[in-house]
Amino acid sequence: MSLPPPRPAPLPIEIPPDLQSHYANIARIAHAPAEFVIEFARILPGETKAVVGARVIMSPVGAKLLLQALTDNLETQTAAPHAKPHALPEPLRRDCLDDADILDAATAAEVVSGWRVEEKPWVGRFGRVLVADQPGAELRSPFDGTSIGLYYVLGPDSGNFEWRLDDGQWQETCPFDVWAKEWPRPHYRILADGLPPGRHVLGLRISANKHADSKGTCLRLGYFMVSRW
Repeated sequence: MSLPPPRPAPLPIEIPPDLQSHYANIARIAHAPAEFVIEFARILPGETKAVVGARVIMSPVGAKLLLQALTDNLETQTAAPHAKPHALPEPLRRDCLDDADILDAATAAEVVSGWRVEEKPWVGRFGRVLVADQPGAELRSPFDGTSIGLYYVLGPDSGNFEWRLDDGQWQETCPFDVWAKEWPRPHYRILADGLPPGRHVLGLRISANKHADSKGTCLRLGYFMVSRW
């Protein structure tokens, strides 16, 4: 009975202490009958040209071995769990956001007057928004929870809005800031927290007032933010 041939010992690999590492998110490959040339390059957001950081020349046999090694390692890496399941610790505060939610304003709001749905807003993160730009436009939104906030588009034409809870006194908010006059962006504001648990009704309307640098009195509302604790 013949014994299997002994496995070769691992090849020692020396890494020079001054070896430079290169990040690459692009690889360009060329080949000839006797060799493969792989150029590793990187391109960062906002750049228009990729920069080659390293060039590797291999034989066809070496390229096949590299392909096999990459395939084996990728299968192992994707199959292994990256985190073991474990129980979460107890919340540090009872009013944490474990039971929080965002509600689509277009379906959660009850329009009183002056609001319309915009299906393709010009800022990402919103599939659609409720829009009003005339002073006095009003809506109501019932919710169950202890806090309420708004997630909306803040931009050059954003104006003041007024809000109240459970038919209380109207309060005016000016969301405009130094960056709003330059470009539109997603923004949020918590209106009230620490409310008694249970049913509440948020009232919201467009104010005639606006910041001196604002170009309008518009509010583009994407979501209501609600915590039920």
